[in-house]
Amino acid sequence: MIHSAFHLFGRAATPGHQVEEFLLLVSEANVLFRQGVYAYLDHGSNSAPFGAVLRQMNEHEQQGEILRRLAENSLLNQPDDCAANNKSCSALFHLLEQLGIILHRFTRYLTSFDIEHPDFPPAFHSNIKELTLPVSLAVEAALEAVRGFLHHDDNLEEYLPRVTFHEKEADKLEARISRSIFESDLHLDAKGHLRHFVDHLDEPADKAEELVTWLSIHRLGHRFETHRGSWET
Repeated sequence: MIHSAFHLFGRAATPGHQVEEFLLLVSEANVLFRQGVYAYLDHGSNSAPFGAVLRQMNEHEQQGEILRRLAENSLLNQPDDCAANNKSCSALFHLLEQLGIILHRFTRYLTSFDIEHPDFPPAFHSNIKELTLPVSLAVEAALEAVRGFLHHDDNLEEYLPRVTFHEKEADKLEARISRSIFESDLHLDAKGHLRHFVDHLDEPADKAEELVTWLSIHRLGHRFETHRGSWET
């Protein structure tokens, strides 16, 4: 919704660029997330490949926090513009916050690998890697939806079914892997530990679906208010 959101940065182009950079950063972190899971399963938490990805992920989260705060502060420093475009300003704040949460969950998940060292038997590796794909696709589709929202894309409603599809695929794979874990010969405590990691692996997809659902509701509300204004006149 560039005419109702990005123009709030009107007097300086830099904050708008910061939002775009933040979106790009989350997209890169989405790729790093998959790479991190692969590196852990293939090489372990003490390996150079996994350590390199984890460092990059931490750097992305730190840089993302800086960009998000700068963009938010730019809005706060333009109170008159925000007052005149209250709903758009609030929407942008909400989007930045929710994308920050997704970015944090990427980092938290890989950090949990580094701390807890879950011991996945090789038989489960391919299925876990497979699970990262719909999770990643759901997040990327959500990012496309956010870009469409910011740039006033009339086809915004197309993104929700895509995100929902990938999120449901992730749910199916998560349930299948969890069932396989509990049907295995592992000790019960090991089953619970691995189940915990599998269950949290698809959290970014869940958050992506929540975000796009919110976008759709917000867009419908905006259209209703616009039409209501025309009815009243």
